Amino acid sequence: MEIKQLRKNTYVSLLNRIITMASAIILPKLIIESYGSETNGLIQSITQFMNIITLLDLGVGSVIQSKLYEPLSYKNSYELGKILLAARKFFKKIAIFLVLYVLFLLVIYPLYFARNYNSIEVGLLIMSIASALFGQYYFGIVNELLLNADRKSYIQNSTEIITIILNLIIGVLVIKLGFSVVVFKFSSSLVFLLRPILLNYYVKTHYNIQNKVALSEDPIPEKWDGMAQHIAYTIQNTIDIVAITMFLNLNWVSVYSIYNMIIMAIKSVITILVVELKSFVGKAYVNERLNIFRKKIEFFEWFIYLVSIFLFSMVCILLIPFINLYTQKLDDINYIYPFFGIFFTITHSLVGIKSFYQSVIFAAGHFKQTRNNAILESIINIIISISFIKFIGIESLVLGSFIALSFRILYLNFYLTRNILFRPIKVFFKQLIVLLVSYSSNLFIGNIFLSFITITSYKRWIFSAISLSMFLIINLIIINRIFYFNHLKLLLNHLKIKKD
Repeated sequence: MEIKQLRKNTYVSLLNRIITMASAIILPKLIIESYGSETNGLIQSITQFMNIITLLDLGVGSVIQSKLYEPLSYKNSYELGKILLAARKFFKKIAIFLVLYVLFLLVIYPLYFARNYNSIEVGLLIMSIASALFGQYYFGIVNELLLNADRKSYIQNSTEIITIILNLIIGVLVIKLGFSVVVFKFSSSLVFLLRPILLNYYVKTHYNIQNKVALSEDPIPEKWDGMAQHIAYTIQNTIDIVAITMFLNLNWVSVYSIYNMIIMAIKSVITILVVELKSFVGKAYVNERLNIFRKKIEFFEWFIYLVSIFLFSMVCILLIPFINLYTQKLDDINYIYPFFGIFFTITHSLVGIKSFYQSVIFAAGHFKQTRNNAILESIINIIISISFIKFIGIESLVLGSFIALSFRILYLNFYLTRNILFRPIKVFFKQLIVLLVSYSSNLFIGNIFLSFITITSYKRWIFSAISLSMFLIINLIIINRIFYFNHLKLLLNHLKIKKD
């Protein structure tokens, strides 16, 4: 039953990511062609400035989800009601702070970061982008956490699929009919407000939640313990575009956003796996013996590494040919930066790996114990990124992320080894060696592959991607047969059972 549920969640999540990827590829190109690279940079910049408000989440979302596992397992509707009530009160306060933050941006952003644009137009863009975020915090995010904890993420992913398809259709129509960028973003925000409404309806009709509960004490006393981890995560995801806006210009934001669009689409696949595994890890930690829990974690760990290596190796090899095709008719700025593309890809392959280790720690409830290191990760990232941006440009942002992520992954493994999994640290270093061997050999194969083929169309790019994937899969099977034969055998058995 658990495997079936995991597959169901994963399949719907993958479909969601495919549709999201298609939308993320189609709309930015139409925006650049119709409104210009600088306007695309403006939209991406405002979006990231708005995402800074997620700092006020303070990591409470992860803590709340970890607290929901037990009442859901034991069908304790009263305790469930208490946790959800406290969560809703907290996130509604964030929604109020969001309004104040928007008022602040309406004054500051046009004055300092968008001087080439009409202040009223910029203000309307800010309000349009903020409205969807307001709906999420006011009555959407708590329902998402509940569905994730109950291993029903396929519900929220289904609603997201609906809104993304509607947004894509309406967005294309608005652009093709010649409406302004403000109308485009306003119509997009209205569509995305539909999602929290749908989630709210589903939860009300499918869950028996006691809403009339008394909060004599805080049912989430650990909520502040996830703060440091969340700040680190938010900085990791927002600092780049914010720094480019402040120290470079909006054209560079557009360049970064095109590379980030592709990387985020691939990274989201890893995120799916981590999110779907998170609830299973939480349940296993509560119910399983240590040796069984450790075996499950080590298999999941190997699988996350395997998928990350395969996907990001493909991106490293085929990213620049795709960017060439994607921007061949865009001549207002240069979008081709091979070194940045490869370094950016390798760095972001570490994010999913870090997220997996962090999800195990969160499932065990060890928020407070690991918060200081999360703060240090943020400091390292900020200092390196900003210190070198004037000297080496956007590459400094990747350098800061790479060093901070590497530091964090090492720390998380030492912590897991000593406090949760109680395993030898050599288990991690073996996985690290396999990662380096796999990446090196994959990139070597990719370099030889590209020397025999010229990619001049999307059709040829797709053919190249399919052909290259076969070579890389064979290479990874050989490597993992040597280093992880039992894990590989277990994976093949799962695939065989599914086929039968």
